[in-house]
Amino acid sequence: MPLSGSWQVGLGVWALPALLAALLWWPQLRHAHASARRHGVACGLWLDPVAWQVTGYMGLQSAHAYIVFSWFPAMMVDCGLSPLAPGWMLSLLMQTQLISSLGAPWLSSRCHDQRRVIVAMLALSMAGFSGALYAPLGSLWLWASLMGLGLGGMFSMRLTLIVLRAPSSQLASQLSEMAQGVGYLLASTGPFLVGLSHDLLAGRNRQVGAH
Repeated sequence: MPLSGSWQVGLGVWALPALLAALLWWPQLRHAHASARRHGVACGLWLDPVAWQVTGYMGLQSAHAYIVFSWFPAMMVDCGLSPLAPGWMLSLLMQTQLISSLGAPWLSSRCHDQRRVIVAMLALSMAGFSGALYAPLGSLWLWASLMGLGLGGMFSMRLTLIVLRAPSSQLASQLSEMAQGVGYLLASTGPFLVGLSHDLLAGRNRQVGAH
C-alpha cells in the first residue's frame, strides 16, 4: 500500500501520541490507587440517580455528536451533493460550535434549572439535523449552523453539569471518571448502530426494488 495519500497511515499516526500518553501515565496508576485508598472511593456514587443522569447525558450527547461527525457528510452525498460540499458544511458546523460552547455554560450559571438550556440546545441540534435531511439543499448552510450551535452547547453543558452536580472537588473528579468512562463507552456504539441500520435498510430497499 503506497504511503502517499493514504488515510490509513494518516489515521494510524495518531496512535503514537496515545501510546506515548499511556506510557507517561502508567507510573501514576500506583499513586492513583493509593490516593483512592487514603481518601476513600465514593462507591455510593454508582448508586446515585443524579450521577447516572449525568452519565447518561454524557453518553447520549457524545453518541449524537459522533453520529453527526461520522455520517453527516455521507448522508449529504446520498442526498445528491458532491463530496466537497458536505466537507465545507461540516467545517461550518464545527466552527459554529464555538459560539454555543462558550455561551451555554454562561447562560446556565444564571439559571436555577439547567434543563431549559439543555432542551434549547437539543432543539437547535434536532432542528438542524431535520432541516439538513428534508429542507432544500440550498439552505443546508443554515441547518448546519443550527446543528453546530446545538452540539456545541450540549458539549459544554455535559462538562458543566459535572461541576454543578458535585458537592466537592473530590466527588467532581470521581463523577467525571464515572461519566466519561461509562458515557464514552455508550457513545462508541452510536456510529456503529447507525451504520448497521443504514446497511439493513439499504439491503431491504434493494430487495424491494428487485421485486
